[in-house]
Amino acid sequence: MELSYNLQTKNIDESNLFLRCLLAEIEKNFHKCAWRHVNFKHPGTMRINLGSMNIKNIYNDKELFADVFCEFQKKGCLDSISFIFEDKLTEEEVEVLNNCIEIAKTNGCEYYYFQFSKICFSEIPINNYKGENFEISVCKELENYFKLTVTIQAKSKKQAELIAIEVMEFILDVLSVETNACFYFENAMKSRDLSFSNDDNNIFRNDLEYIDGFGIVESKLAISCEVVKLIDSVVKRGEYLKFSNKKGNLSRFLEASKSLHSANKIYRLVDSQYLRMSEATESIANPGVLELREVVPDQTLIDLRIAANLISNKESIALTLYMTSIETLSQVVADPPGPKCETCGNTNYHILGNIRTFIRCIEGEDSYVEKLYMNLYNHRSKFVHESNNYETELSRVPQVKLNYNFNDHKHAVINVKEWTSELFRKYLCTNIEDLISEK
Repeated sequence: MELSYNLQTKNIDESNLFLRCLLAEIEKNFHKCAWRHVNFKHPGTMRINLGSMNIKNIYNDKELFADVFCEFQKKGCLDSISFIFEDKLTEEEVEVLNNCIEIAKTNGCEYYYFQFSKICFSEIPINNYKGENFEISVCKELENYFKLTVTIQAKSKKQAELIAIEVMEFILDVLSVETNACFYFENAMKSRDLSFSNDDNNIFRNDLEYIDGFGIVESKLAISCEVVKLIDSVVKRGEYLKFSNKKGNLSRFLEASKSLHSANKIYRLVDSQYLRMSEATESIANPGVLELREVVPDQTLIDLRIAANLISNKESIALTLYMTSIETLSQVVADPPGPKCETCGNTNYHILGNIRTFIRCIEGEDSYVEKLYMNLYNHRSKFVHESNNYETELSRVPQVKLNYNFNDHKHAVINVKEWTSELFRKYLCTNIEDLISEK
């Protein structure tokens, strides 16, 4: 039995919104909506096989199976949708499906709120924070662990789960930008086995302060008021960030933050000293005197130590990711792509020009920072295109601010890390209102 419906959507976002509404309505009205996605385009036609659908009649538990097809004339614009059922549907089942289609066409399905939590690991303990749509609660037993809770608005629980995963990843990326630390999901731990602090410490850091090492206030990682606003906005706009085809400045900032966080994780592999954990304990020989002893690290650091021995060009990879993050963020001021290269046919994106323009927006004309990043981009290109590794004699040097006198030597990765995150924070602090109010 085949049922077809006329749609005439106008763009890809409208098409995706229709499909999300349809899935949510079918799941609500048929008790079950399982999909096996295919997304296969039939050669020589304008017809796409979306996959197979398994739904269940809410009244008699009857299983219904159908192949789902869409037709289009313009890319991203659905003209129609068809359901080919294995068995004949009753009049009541056809009527329910018709109602689902009509509600989805008008985007009339309801929104619901869902709350999700995940245990996370921080290399340095973080303070508690609470916004309108999220909460960071530190574990009482293990201070390096915290529970990240978000409240997601979505059309169904399945869609909310997809949104929550991406939103939580974005939050950890932003926390890394803000503190220079690394954060990981801890999938093995369950919140029921631990207890968490509900205190809102309200300990904030001035976002314009230079971070020498990590963003620490009162012995714990601290974030600024601006970042709390940003995280609230990210959670509130989770559906748009997850499913929209449009790329605004907020999306670009989050994508760039992901590259910077990845670079920070790679940097952790650069310095073997960084992979050792120690604790201050009372000396057995000299009671009352504290001494440092190395302790067995947790599984996260053990995995990193193994990875450190496997990757030989860690500094080059970290530098490449730091430059990738700046390149991505520079898209907020990017010029339109130029003509295609006559030799290779690739589009000219003016990458160096965009990076230069972005840095000038932050630091002004002819700054040392501009010269520095032009030099770093040159080293990045030598690694990517010529396999010329970026290596320095020291992986840890006295940390210096971004504005010291320029010279053309290779800079330690730790300095590149701190300079890059500082540019991110300066951009965020200056543009926070535009980012959280972006349409």
